[in-house]
Amino acid sequence: MEVVDVWVIDGKPGANGRVLARQQLRERALPGAVPMIRGMVRRFLAGLDLSMARSGDIQLAVTEACANVVRHAYPIGHGDVLCECEATDDEIVIRVSDWGVGSNQPSAQPGLGLGIPLIERLSDHATQSNCSGVTLVEMHFARSGANVEA
Repeated sequence: MEVVDVWVIDGKPGANGRVLARQQLRERALPGAVPMIRGMVRRFLAGLDLSMARSGDIQLAVTEACANVVRHAYPIGHGDVLCECEATDDEIVIRVSDWGVGSNQPSAQPGLGLGIPLIERLSDHATQSNCSGVTLVEMHFARSGANVEA
């Protein structure tokens, strides 16, 4: 397990899109990694003054992205999943990466196909790409109004 601790710059909000906090966790892409990564994301979000509803939406989107890696990325053998979190004044960006077969390959364990549409619905903007053997799901969540309890 590789963990990079959260850091906050100057202990106060930044300006001009400066990264205020960053954290990442890389794990073997096994079912137990999903709750470990979700827990890391929950702790990361806890210091960002988000509503419980917003934090829950972000955690669910990350859970779906990680579950997709565990289920689809490594049909033969094992590999890793990397989750990176960043917070700026304006948004939270979560990236989930793997080095598996890529999202354009048919899955050996097809599901219902609800994961990516749910991620797109929960996030303000989401992209999925595959470049140089790395599959990346990047999710953006605006922080505006995030401190209002829902």
